Amino acid sequence: MKIIAGLQYGTGNFDACIKILKKTILWLSVILSIITAAVLTSPDFLFHIFGYDTISQYDMTAIKIFSLSLLFLGAENIMADFLIMLQQSKKASWVILVNGFIAFLPAFLILLFAMGGTSIWYSFLIASTVSTILALIFTVLESRKETEKNRGKSIASYC
Repeated sequence: MKIIAGLQYGTGNFDACIKILKKTILWLSVILSIITAAVLTSPDFLFHIFGYDTISQYDMTAIKIFSLSLLFLGAENIMADFLIMLQQSKKASWVILVNGFIAFLPAFLILLFAMGGTSIWYSFLIASTVSTILALIFTVLESRKETEKNRGKSIASYC
C-alpha cells in the first residue's frame, strides 16, 4: 500500500495522503473488526485450526486481549504511515517507539509484579492504546497545520 501510494500520489501531497488515510482506515477497520469479533466470540476455533484440542483459560484470555489490541495497533500504524507521507518521520518514530518500548515495558513490568503473569497480556493493549492516542494527537496537529498551509493553494499547484 505504501509503495503504491508513493508512486501514485507522491510523498508530501497532503490531499492524496488524506485520501489514502481514509481508504486505509476504512478497509483496515473492517478487516480488523471482523478478526477481533471472530476471536472474541469463538477463540477456541482459532486454537482448533492449529491442532490444539485442550485450551487453558489463560490462553483464551491472552488471545482475546491480544485481539483487542489489534485495532489499536492497526490505527497506530496507519497514522504513523500518514505522518511519514507528510515527511514527519520523527513524529512517526516517536509513535512506534512509545508502542514498542516506552509504554510497553513499564506496563509489562508493573502488571507482572502487581498482578502476576496472567495479566501481562494487558501490556499489549495498554501500550497500543497509548501509542494510538499519541499518533492521533500528532495526526490531528499535522492535519490542521497542513490544511492551514494549503488553504489558499489551487489544485493546479499540486501538478
